[in-house]
Amino acid sequence: MNIEKPEELQLNELMRQYSITIFKLEEACQKLNTEIDKLTAARDNIKKPYVDILNDIETQIRLPMLDLKTSFVCAYGKINFKKGAVRRTWNIDALDQICDARKDIKNVIWAFREEKTGEPSITVKIADVGVN
Repeated sequence: MNIEKPEELQLNELMRQYSITIFKLEEACQKLNTEIDKLTAARDNIKKPYVDILNDIETQIRLPMLDLKTSFVCAYGKINFKKGAVRRTWNIDALDQICDARKDIKNVIWAFREEKTGEPSITVKIADVGVN
């Protein structure tokens, strides 16, 4: 027999209220969401030929800019060039094991080691069980 603690009962009730409110919100917005979906589809149909033209022009801009390796400014706007960045990743657990086994290596590299702990967070997820 599993007896719930008072704080679990309170959290259970809060989650019930949260779930009901989400359901009511979705129900209240259902007609509007349907209209938004229709308008979005109509907008996408109008946008399609323009998006194709823009993609073609962007490709024509991108190729010479990659060769120039510099930014460009004119009366119509600007094109920023950003060189590729080096990204390094390390297997930290393996490095820690090596440092634990070899103190001479640890003494050399440990000064360059940083460790940060992220803040705890809470995510609320509603179970798809319906509303009572």
